[in-house]
Amino acid sequence: MSPETSVGIAGDAVAKTCAAPVNACRALACRMWQDEAANHILQPHPTMATLADRLPLNVAGRFYVDSSCIDCDQCRTEAPDFFERDADTGTSFLKRQPDTADDVALVQQAAMNCATGSIGDDGA
Repeated sequence: MSPETSVGIAGDAVAKTCAAPVNACRALACRMWQDEAANHILQPHPTMATLADRLPLNVAGRFYVDSSCIDCDQCRTEAPDFFERDADTGTSFLKRQPDTADDVALVQQAAMNCATGSIGDDGA
């Protein structure tokens, strides 16, 4: 997706233009959209991780990383207590499930910031 490509956002939001540099937006569906003041605002990721593609190294539980991970290191940087890198596959996985409300919020924020929407929440 080039920085000049307009895309639609689900819901009541109007179409915005992706302002992320091409090399920072390796996913086909970037979730950073430029508002009228040229500031980025977070929007729900247009794609979502799927249980069918859940990576086997994830610990059992509500949150997981699926095979769409591109190994960008974002989740490991934001929540290093929960995410780890699998050197064999070049992907991240959840090494520990959150057990407090603050921990859940941290993992949810990492999921929102995931460039490819590879962090899933099965809601269990």
